[in-house]
Amino acid sequence: MARYDETWPHRGSHERVRMMERDYGKLSQIARGVYYRNTDTGAIWLRGSPRFNRMNVYRVMPAHGVSLLPCLEEKGTFMTNESSAVKKHNNKWRVVDIVVAAIIAVASGVIFWGWDIVCTAPLAIVGAVTPGFEGLLNAFWLFAGPLAAIIVRRPGAALFAETLAAALELTMGNQWGVGGSLIVGIVQGLGAEIGFAIFAYRKWNWLSTTISGALAGVGCALYYWATNPAWGALRVSVYLVTSAISGAVLAGAVMYLLQRAIAQTGALDRFESGRTQTLV
Repeated sequence: MARYDETWPHRGSHERVRMMERDYGKLSQIARGVYYRNTDTGAIWLRGSPRFNRMNVYRVMPAHGVSLLPCLEEKGTFMTNESSAVKKHNNKWRVVDIVVAAIIAVASGVIFWGWDIVCTAPLAIVGAVTPGFEGLLNAFWLFAGPLAAIIVRRPGAALFAETLAAALELTMGNQWGVGGSLIVGIVQGLGAEIGFAIFAYRKWNWLSTTISGALAGVGCALYYWATNPAWGALRVSVYLVTSAISGAVLAGAVMYLLQRAIAQTGALDRFESGRTQTLV
């Protein structure tokens, strides 16, 4: 059986597909589908956009010029290879994974630092509802790990991004110090990492991302419980629940939707998170 790899799309491949759409009148957005290249024949397979028939498969034969041919008769072969190409996840880090995770971490660290500047009043207002209720605002410090993990999809990405973001936040200066910035960042990163680890790094969907965000919130709450032994049972309970909810919603579900939105632009084509959008 022919082998398929994920080395395509390469630079310029989207332009080629747009030319095919123009020449053959095929429906637009196919350039955002999933691509495979048959390493034996050089044929390129395209999986259509989700707004069309999900079984609509086309074959491109570069050796015969620009051609776009329906391949319904070979759909079964394609689906078999699709399963091995998409579902077989590679956990090995690439340079691009490190770079993108670091960029996410740096951007997140700047946001963390900005939130440090303005958070005093919102925390006081929300905390006035009942002791511990300020945990609802923790998600603004929790999202780096889940976002980086769901984009690069590598073990350790959540811990790496959350820790680096916290380190940058600390370096830029804030009122929390080493413990309230770096140490808690590491704990939050570990919590976010567990959210994907419990699925053996095989599930990269809204559920695993939401769990990751929630566990990041739990990690944050446990750190502040451990460092504030005078907290009563009510405050600890409220803070734990609100922090977990905050992480699940903003750091989890919202970050998953953000990743999908970014993938739709084609910016993540070099990542599994961008190539599998039509299959999720």
